[in-house]
Amino acid sequence: MNAFVGNWVNELGSELDIVRAVPLSLPSTTLEHLQIDGTYRTRVGVENNGEFFPMVGFVTGNLISFCVSYNRIDEDGEHRSTCTWAGQYLPDQRPNGTFDPNDSRTSIRTLWHLVPNLTDPSRAAEYGWLLAHSGGNAFTKRH
Repeated sequence: MNAFVGNWVNELGSELDIVRAVPLSLPSTTLEHLQIDGTYRTRVGVENNGEFFPMVGFVTGNLISFCVSYNRIDEDGEHRSTCTWAGQYLPDQRPNGTFDPNDSRTSIRTLWHLVPNLTDPSRAAEYGWLLAHSGGNAFTKRH
């Protein structure tokens, strides 16, 4: 099983559940490329209602990128946005220089960009001139 597969949680309590990592056949490279999919549940923002959203992405070596599509309808109308993360799987180094992928300090460190639907006037007023919000998250694996 790939080290990325499993349930991860970030410092805000949001959950990334990577359920599958499928090898991609690319004859022009010797690196292993994987396509990942699963779900994401945010604990921040307007989408913070406990709902799971679809997640897809890619893994190459210890690098990861994934995207989540937020699309839901409630009594306030339709809410749409998308967020992408790019980062690196960073296992903690042992004193002897080796890595333990099952160490609880193992993490995925990422930077993200969230793009809201600015065609919705209420969202445009909330976000102003911004096209995207940016930040970072560190996800640790649940055991």
